[in-house]
Amino acid sequence: MDPVVMITTALKLGALGLAAGTLEEGGGDLYRSLKGRLVKQFHGKPEAELALVRYEEKPEVWQAPLQEAILESGAAEDNEIVQLAEALLALLKQESGVSAVVNTGSGAIAQGPGAVAAGERGVAISGDVNGSVIVTGDGNRVDAGRDSDS
Repeated sequence: MDPVVMITTALKLGALGLAAGTLEEGGGDLYRSLKGRLVKQFHGKPEAELALVRYEEKPEVWQAPLQEAILESGAAEDNEIVQLAEALLALLKQESGVSAVVNTGSGAIAQGPGAVAAGERGVAISGDVNGSVIVTGDGNRVDAGRDSDS
């Protein structure tokens, strides 16, 4: 997983776990350590600091600014930050038996065994679709069993 996506995913899922009370003490410690390390990395960069604080409140709005801050600050190359994010995601998976699939283009998250994330305007398909027709896009229409001339 890309380090930037891994860090933002760990922050998002860690914050959700804390808010829901489902994150055990060790997970809470990892989350706070990750966030604290990012605060240090972002020191003196008010826009990055703001993105980190606001990301907890509205991740769908602040994801892009936070990812930019992670890239620009070098946090994605900081071994300690990456290891904390990896450890937090591993602990979350172990505690809940849940894995996460993240589609960063739309912010879609699917959790659980067999999870599928189809982001905004996405199509998720499972099973046999042999002989099926899938039409996507705006304004498209399918008229089954009709001639195109009628």
